[in-house]
Amino acid sequence: MALPCLGPIDVIPSTKEIGLEAQQYVFRRFEEYFTSLRPDGFVIQEVDYLGLATTVFAKDAARQGALGLGSKNPVVNAFLQLLRDRYKGGGGIVPKAPGPLSARWPDLQRFTFRKNDALGICASQSLLELLEVTTVTNVLDANSQILEKQRLLTSLAKELSYQLAAQFPNFPTPMLWVEGSRWTLPPETTYVIQKLRTEDSITYVCFEPTYRVPIRKQGVILYEVHRVKAERVPQTLPSEIRQKLIDEIRKFPPNLTPEEAKKRGRQYAKDNPDLGRWVLDLDVGIKVAFAILLGIVLVVLAVIAFLDAIPAIMAFLAGIVLEIFVVQTAN
Repeated sequence: MALPCLGPIDVIPSTKEIGLEAQQYVFRRFEEYFTSLRPDGFVIQEVDYLGLATTVFAKDAARQGALGLGSKNPVVNAFLQLLRDRYKGGGGIVPKAPGPLSARWPDLQRFTFRKNDALGICASQSLLELLEVTTVTNVLDANSQILEKQRLLTSLAKELSYQLAAQFPNFPTPMLWVEGSRWTLPPETTYVIQKLRTEDSITYVCFEPTYRVPIRKQGVILYEVHRVKAERVPQTLPSEIRQKLIDEIRKFPPNLTPEEAKKRGRQYAKDNPDLGRWVLDLDVGIKVAFAILLGIVLVVLAVIAFLDAIPAIMAFLAGIVLEIFVVQTAN
């Protein structure tokens, strides 16, 4: 069990706003991965198909150049131009004028889907990597989307090769390889929706379903939305246990990852068995225990300086309850 994802516990429906935030979060992480391995590559998302560098994360001049507004790579420019020609603003395929290649493109009415949530392009490696981000309940539709878009982009890549071969007979014809990306987020990755945080609850996206659902196609990133409501802290909690827990969180280093925080939480539970005994004496389940610990540290979470640390704090608490319930109860 990958905590702080608590499986089906406290799962709530996603909304358009949550879905957009989840998509943007995945886009940023994928872009970091893709460009770190391929320095000459770049990643585009939905509105970039129109050649407009208008996204929140596409305001710098370098990004505008990568989008074909000044790129020095003729293959990249030609491919981006084909994307702009084929995809209309509403999210469908624009039929090309009649000709031998137009038959390769599907009927407009059959394909009115959204553009790729992320598309990595690397001309030097002749590679296109696709990502689709959606809720776990939409896995079948996402599987269909990723396969359909892979076929469409493969067709587009072939058309590019034909065009370049016709224009430049002596030019080596590039053959772009299109695939759903093998990249995924770590299973314990969480993203807190700050706008929905209240005094006694936290709403967050977890990506553990990407690993949990076996029918997921390569390139599909699945998420679900959890809302954890803090439980009232029993008066039996010794003040020294409370203060020690809060002090430990205050010592978190900057940029502590959830994976590292979870390990810290398990070690903290081992080093502080008095906390484990107190939790077990409450005779509650793992969900309630997690919510009680969350209630203890809400005073810390309410501090603005700790907003960015919320995923790490939740993973830390999850590590504690995991150690208490899975390990200590087995002894």
